[in-house]
Amino acid sequence: MPTALYSSIKTNKPRLRVGVLLDSWTAPAWIADVMQSIQQSDIAEITAVIINLEPPPAPRNYGHGLWQIFAGLSALKHLLWELYLQFDTGWHEDFTAPFKPTDVKPIARGATVINVEPIRRRFVDRFPDAACAAICDERLDVLLRFGFNSLRGGILTAAKHGVWSYHHGDSDEYRGGPSGFWEMYERNPLSGVILQVLTDKVDAGRVIYRSYGATSSYESLLINRYWMYRKSVPFVVRCLRRLHSTGVLSVEPPKRAYNRCLYRTPCNLRTLIFMARVTRKMIVARIQDRLGIIRDHWFIAYGRGVHRTMAAGNCDSMITVSAPKGKSWADPMVVKKGGTNYVFLEELDYRSNRGRIVVVEIDASGVRGEAQVAIEADQHLSYPFVFEWKGDHYMIPETASVRAVKLFRAVEFPTRWEFVKDLLTDVSAADATVFEHDKRWYLFASVSESGGSYSDELFLFHADSPLGPWAPHPMNPLVSDVRHARPAGALFLSGSKLFRPAQNGAVSYGHAISVAEVTSLTPTDYTERFAYEIKPDWLPGIQGTHTISFSDDLTVLDCKRVKWRP
Repeated sequence: MPTALYSSIKTNKPRLRVGVLLDSWTAPAWIADVMQSIQQSDIAEITAVIINLEPPPAPRNYGHGLWQIFAGLSALKHLLWELYLQFDTGWHEDFTAPFKPTDVKPIARGATVINVEPIRRRFVDRFPDAACAAICDERLDVLLRFGFNSLRGGILTAAKHGVWSYHHGDSDEYRGGPSGFWEMYERNPLSGVILQVLTDKVDAGRVIYRSYGATSSYESLLINRYWMYRKSVPFVVRCLRRLHSTGVLSVEPPKRAYNRCLYRTPCNLRTLIFMARVTRKMIVARIQDRLGIIRDHWFIAYGRGVHRTMAAGNCDSMITVSAPKGKSWADPMVVKKGGTNYVFLEELDYRSNRGRIVVVEIDASGVRGEAQVAIEADQHLSYPFVFEWKGDHYMIPETASVRAVKLFRAVEFPTRWEFVKDLLTDVSAADATVFEHDKRWYLFASVSESGGSYSDELFLFHADSPLGPWAPHPMNPLVSDVRHARPAGALFLSGSKLFRPAQNGAVSYGHAISVAEVTSLTPTDYTERFAYEIKPDWLPGIQGTHTISFSDDLTVLDCKRVKWRP
């Protein structure tokens, strides 16, 4: 059976009644996915659809003709922007799926349909009193805004818990639009998404969900938006689940007042500057490819007596070890047995672009012998998390490409392993990491729930034993932030404190390691707070470090740099 990502809600409460505001029955595919997720949930249903009947602008007199001329001149101001959008869509057609026009009428079959012609004042829509009364009669718990302009007036209180609206951007940094562009233009490594309850104040809704992902492209707006919009699909149902179970809408505390400009569609000059940057980067990338330069080549380093914070000045003894020619090594996991440290690694072959799990031995004299194959399969393998239980060694390599978390047991440690079972099924989970705490087992994994990035969201499962069955934690997802989510190695104790290393992939994939102190870990509660960060500055010339592992006094990390292709 597919693994549940969320704990079941056992209650006799009726389903939440949800209304949807649409401009028409045709909407982008990501909106259809949100609506479908509501209908498939066991806690809410779409009971009303409000359709925008605003007519097109009526023909005017001579003055209208002058206005059309002015509008045409204004459009020329954004001519390069329109050309860029057309080029971007044609060049990256594989990323258009979330925005494909989709008929959503079958999804809302059985819902009451209310047609509304709003009262428009510039960019603001108000609903006639009769329309507000008709919507109030539907006794809605929530209204979702997927159409109309900015809303004001009675419609904002027509549902018990208000009108919810997405903003695909960090509302603390970017208000206005186009969504996802100005993060690229300003080279901001973070692209945020929020779900908010609208208020009468412009761009000042009450935030009920916030997530941060990496700006996935600085050249293609379509690619950057693709990951933002795919990831955001589950946000509505997550908030509806919490509302249904608690009866209270959790609202983010207010932050500082917004003190930046209101962003608008870039003019020709801004677009020209942006396109020049894109062209330059594409030329540089093409030259690097022709010269055989690998931009992210991974290798490992180890040291004894190195403090786990990797603070400056305590890592001079680190010794680097490179993979054989044509390969890279990453995701080190060290296990000590019989006085020898065995370091399990992902070995990526550049020709096949497929990873396998290998193991190298490190003793008092250093690396001993060559790497030996531990596990090899028809699919990509990485992040070989190894742990001991009841005298046996087990491994959970990452197998996200087959939508399963697989468990192996050592038949002949360290090079012969047999498959035991699937711990999680029908779920895209990366870097599964298990930990025993207070006689309970916990499995942390970075999950791509709806086709978004593997690095943005951390989910937790718990069980009586590492064999499962694994139950989802009621606080899933624990983290929705690319700077602190994806596991970067085993949890560890330092004194009486428990720490969890995580990848910080904001600047680039595998840029740094963010270590959090876990302050509460139970089957019903989880809290952590940022402790320290391991930046890629402990070795000259490296550009990233994203996994750390310990054994007694041995510390092993991976790191990346630019390398000539052999």
